[in-house]
Amino acid sequence: MITLSFDQGTILLQGIEQPFHALPTGFIHDDRIGCFRSEAFRYREVVLWLRQRNLEYSDLARKYDPARRPLSPKSGSNSIRLFDYQKEAITAWRGMDQRGIVVLPTGSGKTVVALKSMAIAGRPTLIIVPTIDLMNQWYNRLTDTFDIDEIGIIGQGLFDLRDITVITYHSAYSRMGVIGDRFGFLIFDEVHHLAAPEWSEIARLSIAPFRLGLTATCDPRHSGELNEIIGPLAYWKPLRELTGKRLAEYEIIRLSVDLLPEERRKYDREQAAHLAFWKRHKDQEAESRLEMLLRMRARAPLARRAIVAWQRMRRIIAGAEAKLEMLGELFDQHSGDRTIVFTANNETAYGISQRFLIPAITHQTNARERKMILDRFEAGQYKAVVTSRVLNEGIDVPEAKVAIILGGSGSTREHTQRLGRILRKRADKLAILYEIVARGTIEARISRQRRQTEAYAGRAGKISRR
Repeated sequence: MITLSFDQGTILLQGIEQPFHALPTGFIHDDRIGCFRSEAFRYREVVLWLRQRNLEYSDLARKYDPARRPLSPKSGSNSIRLFDYQKEAITAWRGMDQRGIVVLPTGSGKTVVALKSMAIAGRPTLIIVPTIDLMNQWYNRLTDTFDIDEIGIIGQGLFDLRDITVITYHSAYSRMGVIGDRFGFLIFDEVHHLAAPEWSEIARLSIAPFRLGLTATCDPRHSGELNEIIGPLAYWKPLRELTGKRLAEYEIIRLSVDLLPEERRKYDREQAAHLAFWKRHKDQEAESRLEMLLRMRARAPLARRAIVAWQRMRRIIAGAEAKLEMLGELFDQHSGDRTIVFTANNETAYGISQRFLIPAITHQTNARERKMILDRFEAGQYKAVVTSRVLNEGIDVPEAKVAIILGGSGSTREHTQRLGRILRKRADKLAILYEIVARGTIEARISRQRRQTEAYAGRAGKISRR
């Protein structure tokens, strides 16, 4: 008798007599136990393979009931009312056998698409999210939407496994080998995280036949990997097509400032030390420079000095006095608006917090304090908050109207995420994103990289420099 079973994130296929070359892709013979083995995500593939050949088999791998379980919305709930583009996304996903990735701008309702997909799939569902804040946000949304007794949570020391469960990426990575047979549907919020090799294992260790990836940014460099473990790109709606309709109109303003003479002297000294290393490595590709420095620092003093110089350059730029003075002017100009300030590091965030007496949120801020700050910010008790990178993803702050970028990476994804924090629609709302850039520094190049995002393309928003 042919049997399928689940073993720590893999599928075991026993009792097969077909020659090796006829087996589904990815199966290899495990001589230790005398059967064929593959990663768990190929479960759907091997089941279809067995059915196509009319082979009788016993399925011991699946620990959930495959019968469709309708999810009923709560009485009076409007949480899964769909706009036209969301209906299009669902239709496209269903047309790909309920496997695939949906790309929608931040604030346009990716969560609603996921809720509707859960109602359609009708299978035990695991929702994987990158942060504790998002885990709690999803839990609340699911509780408010569906008429269901319990929603499970796994993360931050909690382990409550239910038919519908929300789990963090960290917890999923450590536990999927155990719970990967319990769900028929996986939803990956901020699915671009799966580009990291360790996180991609989460998708590989589950048997779930149905899968949905959600993100606000689409990176074609990772399409091959995601296509295999989640499914192809099913739907993509550009930011510019929703601006002024489902998202707020916005303006992007770039403000340039000068370093003080003493700041400039220190910056130029560190830049010279940094460039001294690269004069000897002119042929090195720019994309792998940091990797090369880290690899060589143990044996090359110039490499170690170059790393230190780079860190000092970034610190000088981040804390430039002219930037902080400009920030103060913007606070005065937008004293009645909810404002989020984004920095490149925690040190700068805490410095701004002390100087302007506004709350800071970093990875060191515990969940209870973070929730308190965001609740008061949303209610208007706090007019501004400052953060490094932890608010880039996922948080819901509909009242935020102004974002000020004092520092960060050149990543177009990071820029899109930060802009997205202020784009949730409100009547007559004009969102404004400011970039404050130090002239004649590496930050000017980083700012140019950011502007490769679609936020700057076409007529999505008004863009100006000062």
